Amino acid sequence: MSIRSQRYNELFLPGLVTATRLRYSHPAMQQHADTLIRRAATELFCGQPTKLLTEAIGAPRSTVRSWLAGRRRPPIFVLDSLVFWLRNHASKSVALADEIAGVIAERQSEIVRRRGFCEVRKRSGTVADGRWKGAQR
Repeated sequence: MSIRSQRYNELFLPGLVTATRLRYSHPAMQQHADTLIRRAATELFCGQPTKLLTEAIGAPRSTVRSWLAGRRRPPIFVLDSLVFWLRNHASKSVALADEIAGVIAERQSEIVRRRGFCEVRKRSGTVADGRWKGAQR
């Protein structure tokens, strides 16, 4: 359905609900993910959590937005700085700082995952690149 016919339906057929009207939601009406870092950023920077956290940390805006949305996990130094700010600047958010400190302890006790093609060779115990590089001569 084109924008023109959708606008026509809105003006002249107000009771008609079309598929495009159901799919679209205004950005102001969308709900944010309730992540721990979003709650902390909103507590500290109530007006513009994304922008002010970007300026405070020094990370790119897209990276901070992916942290706030819960798509990526922030590094431990970001969580440490949030705990520091929450404990020093907001007296009522000590519980939130304690919760983030628990997440930091949990993350530090995790086993580091291997990324890419690295594998440990059983014979020698060395870490090597496990990709096939063609026929070795």
